[in-house]
Amino acid sequence: MNGEIIEMIDNRTKLPENYLLRNKGVSYQIIDEIGRGVNNIVYNALCYDRDGIKHLARVKELYPVYYQIERGKEFNLRCNEINRKKFEESVIRFEKTYEKNVIFRNKYGVINSAINMTGIFKANGTEYVVMNLDEGEDYQSYKDEGLTETLIHVKVIASMIAKYHEDGYLHLDIKPENVLIIPGLVAHLCIFDFDSVCKMSELQSKNIIDLSFSEGFSAPEKVQGNISKIGPGTDIYSIGALLFFKLFNRKPTIEDGRYAAKFNYQEMPFYNKTLGSSFLKKFDEFFHKTLVISPILRWNTMEQVIDSIDELLILSDQNSNGYLGA
Repeated sequence: MNGEIIEMIDNRTKLPENYLLRNKGVSYQIIDEIGRGVNNIVYNALCYDRDGIKHLARVKELYPVYYQIERGKEFNLRCNEINRKKFEESVIRFEKTYEKNVIFRNKYGVINSAINMTGIFKANGTEYVVMNLDEGEDYQSYKDEGLTETLIHVKVIASMIAKYHEDGYLHLDIKPENVLIIPGLVAHLCIFDFDSVCKMSELQSKNIIDLSFSEGFSAPEKVQGNISKIGPGTDIYSIGALLFFKLFNRKPTIEDGRYAAKFNYQEMPFYNKTLGSSFLKKFDEFFHKTLVISPILRWNTMEQVIDSIDELLILSDQNSNGYLGA
């Protein structure tokens, strides 16, 4: 499979809007689907606790794409006998992933903030994980107030991922919906989805089916399933893609990954005429060294990414006295 694009045919049926999941006196009302991976569908939801108090929550449903699982009329999942053992193995992995989420959230995922992993439970013939989102907003929905705030947020995310790399781990699923922004606290945020995290030393033993990708944010080698080329540069690509997305309001394409790619900064909502040529050249360097298709042409370490963002922040100060707004 290495070198080929992995095509995922997805016929899964999501839970309908306003559907109620119940667990031990707590109800979760589905608002909408916000994303899906190879093993899960993720929803925004309202959580009603035992006292009737309403909270915002994110619900992750175990629903693998490859095992021909159907959703019944009562919204339960049904797996045929041929794939039942594989599905049962998925349940075990799902439970272990939840345990890993808690560990990684406590060790890496939070800067001056706490987010509640409210639990895992069984329903509809599968399992669900719920996370309380009361204290923040995911970065896909959050609108930065200016270019400086965007750079600060992406630097904080890169700094978190650098901690993973220092300890021998890759994150492999950096994208806006996996980042929670704490309103009013510019440098306070957390990463809260660790399903793809793996040790670099164990990467070669991973099954390619376990390595789902996120369109626009996953590096080409991950999209192609080329495990031999996956490494720290794969996360570096995702950091570049994240900043690109927040600046241009679109995901980067293969064309943006050409080494001689040109970027039209006038398309940025934050663009203004005070941006000097040295500032824009530094942006060119940042994107050329993060989004380039070939991993060997990217920066080698996340520290280089952080240093480049620091330089951009200094230049933004020189251009605008510390704030670059719309």
